[in-house]
Order: sequence, then C-alpha cells, then structure tokens
Amino acid sequence: MVLLRNKLLLALASLLIVMVFSGVHASAAIPIGVVVNGLKVTFPDTQPYLDANKRTMVPIRFVTEQLGATLDWQGGGKMKITYGKTSISLKQKATEAVVNGKALKLETPAIQLKGRTMVGLRFVSEALGTKVTWDSEAQTVHIMDAVFEKSKPLLDAWGRLIRTDKQPGNAGDWAYTLQDIPNIAYTMDYRKLLDEGSLRTTASELFKDANLNRENLDKWANRIKRYYDLVFSVDYQLIDSSTWWQSFQPYMNNSSIDNTTRIQYAEWVKKNNIRLEGWAEPEPSMTYKQDGKYMMRTKVRFRVLESDALYGTLLDSFQASYEMKLKTGVWYSGYADIVLSTNTSGDSWPYYGVDYHDHLFFTPVGNIQEEVGGSIETN
Repeated sequence: MVLLRNKLLLALASLLIVMVFSGVHASAAIPIGVVVNGLKVTFPDTQPYLDANKRTMVPIRFVTEQLGATLDWQGGGKMKITYGKTSISLKQKATEAVVNGKALKLETPAIQLKGRTMVGLRFVSEALGTKVTWDSEAQTVHIMDAVFEKSKPLLDAWGRLIRTDKQPGNAGDWAYTLQDIPNIAYTMDYRKLLDEGSLRTTASELFKDANLNRENLDKWANRIKRYYDLVFSVDYQLIDSSTWWQSFQPYMNNSSIDNTTRIQYAEWVKKNNIRLEGWAEPEPSMTYKQDGKYMMRTKVRFRVLESDALYGTLLDSFQASYEMKLKTGVWYSGYADIVLSTNTSGDSWPYYGVDYHDHLFFTPVGNIQEEVGGSIETN
C-alpha cells in the first residue's frame, strides 16, 4: 500500500511539473523578463515563456531590435537575422536553422503565437555571439554582447543599467534611477498617506537597510507577479468560484485575504462571460514605505477580451467603492504602487505579501490609462 501511494505521489508530482512547463499552459504562465545589454525589453503583447522543452521562447522582433540586429521577413514563415558578420535563416516549425551557411539542429522550432513569431532565445542569442545567463530568482534572462560587457557598465543588483544623466526632478527620493524606466514612472504621485501625521520613508533612505536586499525583494516581486497573473488570467469558462480565492493565498498577507469578495467576483465572472489577459512587472528598486507597509511600484498591462458587464470587469474595480468601466478589446497600461504587508512577527522580511486592500486604481497614484493608437504590428 505504501509503495502504491509513493508511486501515485510521484506520478502526481510529475504531472504537476509537466503542467507548469507545458507550452499549452504558457499563455497563463508568469512572464519571463528579458534584459539586453542592461535594458529591460518591453513586449507589448505576447510574452516570453518556457516551452515543453524548458526553453525560453521570445517574440523574435523585439530581442533582435534591442541587440541592433536586422530582421528580414521573407514570406512563408521564413526570416533572416543579420548581426555584423553573422547571418541566421529560420523558418517557422522547422527543426533546423542555417547559421552562416551551416545547418544546425534546433531543440525548439520557431512557432507563431498570437500573431508573433516565437523563437528559442538561447539559440538565437548564442548564434549571434552574445552571452546568455539565467537569473532564476528574478525569472529573467540576461543577454550581453562583447562590446557592452567590455565597457564595464554601471549595473544594479538585477543587471539593469543605472542612469547617470537626465535624472527626474525627484531623483533624490530614489536609491538610483534606471535607464530603461521613463521619468514619469519616478515622478508620479506617491500613494496617499492614510495617517497624515506619519512620515514616508523614500527608497533612498529605505535601501540603507541591509534587510532590503535582493533575496527579500525578489520574493516580494514574484508574489506581486503571481497575484496579478491570477487577476489578469481570468476566464469564465475555467474559473471555479468555490476554490479560486484559495489560489491567492501563497501571494498575499494570508491573515487578511478577503475570500468572500473573491468568491463573489468569480461568480460575477461566470455570470458575465468575462475573459482577461495581462501581466504585472514589479520594479523592486522602486520600493518605499508608509503607513507601516511597503509599496512596490509596478508596471501593468492588460485588456478585457470578453465581458457582458458594464462595470466590475477586473477584480480591483469589482471590489472598489466606485465603478470603473473598462472597454473590451482595449489595452490598458501604466504604473501603480502595490501594497505589501505581513502579520508575521520576528524576522518578517521574507513573508510580505500583497495586501488585501490593494487595487490598481487606488487614487491618486494609479495612472492606468487606455492606450491610444494601440494597434499592434504582427510578427
């Protein structure tokens, strides 16, 4: 009996691993970050993901452009990448590529997903002669070419390029500013103090505390990512209103999870045929403290794919005290300060999670706006 139970547990564990890394589930997977020569790549729609072979698949256009390579579409799913003296020819679904006239076998063929051509990142990057490393804690791939590496760039703990000029007006509030983050993300208003008599601790002061290190901040950021993956991957055809709220528990301040609201929202989703897609990209270096809680500035992008409801389409707006009407088929994006709290005593640093009162449209800092002219070019 014990042997049978162990076999069943092993089979279940194997199944879970397959489910996590399966390409079928990729659309709901946590987005993988890509940093090229110290600059984070922004993907407007289809995000990088791990395929069934555990290879990172990325939209080819944005990575090659960031490296300064030329991408030439030749029709019929064929493409040619030119980077200096290197030439790569690829075709969708093919198991081989041609690099400088030599055929090389691909571990993962190029595919088309939601209008984008996805390729194995490591193969393309290494074929172009760049250095590729994987940051497992931040779930980020780093690509660096020889010229950039030899320049000895000033990078932060996450391998991002620190800005040395054109600083925002409030640069003194931050421990440092990053080259790939716009000034508007730094200068937008802070979250409103609930206790007007209390003081706000800016990032420049906060980062003097040794506890605000990569290990803890990566845990906080990953909980925000996973929390909003649940918020944005809602699908009325799949959601279970009796259990959906439980999936939030690992990523929140567990002592304050509002399961009643989440059950009601899940029922609302089913009733109104709601489907969403989107993702969150927390910026650990943009963390400050107020009202006894930590705030991590986070970039989000999402859209409503389908909904019969006029309001309450998103969990945040459903539980808010006002109606937030979101258009169907329109991308919304911007930055918001996500609240992190804990009820753990003692060494509480590793246990901060998303606060149950949090939502993206909390004024005055929420600047999530409808994108104007958001038509997206394919490939």
